[in-house]
Amino acid sequence: MPNGGAASIPIHQRTEDRLQHPIGTQQHIIVPEAGCKLSYRIELPNQVLLRKIFSFYRNVHRIDIQVEVKNITNGALSHHMSVGLESFQDPIKPGFLSPKIPPREPTWSLHSKITKTSLEDLLDKKEFDNTSGEIQWFGFNQQYFLQALALQPVRIDGRKRISAAADPSGILSLTTEYEESLLKANEKATYRFTYYAGPKIPERLSAINLSSVSEESTGLEKSIDYTLGILARPMLWILRQMYHLSRSWAVAIILLTLLVKIITIYPTYRSNQSMKAMGELKPKIDELQEKYKDDKQKLNVEIANLYKRHGINPIGGCLPMLLQMPIYLALYSMIGNSIELYRASFITPSWIPDLTAADPYFILPLLTGGTMFLQTRLSPSSADAQQKTMALMMPLIFTAFSIFLPAGLTLYILTNTLLGMLQQLVTNRLHQKKAPLKK
Repeated sequence: MPNGGAASIPIHQRTEDRLQHPIGTQQHIIVPEAGCKLSYRIELPNQVLLRKIFSFYRNVHRIDIQVEVKNITNGALSHHMSVGLESFQDPIKPGFLSPKIPPREPTWSLHSKITKTSLEDLLDKKEFDNTSGEIQWFGFNQQYFLQALALQPVRIDGRKRISAAADPSGILSLTTEYEESLLKANEKATYRFTYYAGPKIPERLSAINLSSVSEESTGLEKSIDYTLGILARPMLWILRQMYHLSRSWAVAIILLTLLVKIITIYPTYRSNQSMKAMGELKPKIDELQEKYKDDKQKLNVEIANLYKRHGINPIGGCLPMLLQMPIYLALYSMIGNSIELYRASFITPSWIPDLTAADPYFILPLLTGGTMFLQTRLSPSSADAQQKTMALMMPLIFTAFSIFLPAGLTLYILTNTLLGMLQQLVTNRLHQKKAPLKK
């Protein structure tokens, strides 16, 4: 729970219905549909009157917090506000094949720029740049969950300073301190915060604001580290629609991958055709390389003329793939950040109970590596020995890589590879029936 002001001083607490509770006792609050409030109050005679109000809501993961500081002296009083959060990160690193637990990363937004650190960096006393200014929020960020405290705009309270610390036992802490300010006699300062602890659902994070001060979003949605968010967010919407159709997140991933493959089928086909045609010209290129081995400029001209006569664009095999890369990167990022896959099983819970965790039996990674190897046998082979070696190594690399990936991502890679094999078979069959493509 966030702390602020003089939270360490013993306080008298009361609810809005003025029921008194002994300090240190537990309270169980049933939040009604309309929400409820819990208020804590303390008066330091001839100094200040402090009040903290917590507003709870039904079926949401947020708590609104309001801290009031009133000067009850006859003169000016100097004060400053400090708020903090704590969390825990196991300092013991898991074994090579142990289940991976997403780390809790201390994170803050300063001037709308996200800064992250880690337990290791904090223990190494790594220094940070730009820790003072307009801090919108701070907290602890995980792959699928967020614990954060959003602060009211800087124009009300002046500059703030963020500090992070860690203990070798794994305790993490973040603290934000406000500038010191003066309160005139009987003057009151009010500080507002919004505490969020829950899943990283983009729409839910975007909707969080300090409504009593500003309707603008707090920017918590930036805690989701999308690659090419302009593409990833629409893909997330499509994934959800696929789930509504199939009632299975695993099937939704397969359908989404199929849709993306259909969209990119033509540029992939042109790329495969171009690579196939270039492979057929390899004997003639070898002859030219032998003939003009002492004249590189002439060799390049003759190879270009050879491609031109056969209607082949030498970059035709790469350009379509480059056009597809943003789509695949966004899709990969979207699946890797989708809370919807958390604890969603694949086929049976006894095999993969959670699509956000790795396959415990390595079945999907082995199938992915096997299908990638078959795909390399179907694809046009390169005459370059290094490229051949790399083509043979890629299935092994992806197999090892997939062992540690969430099962949902591995399922996407496997589905995409199977669809690529099918497309390659069709391309090879069509290429046997027709001459190389013309311009």
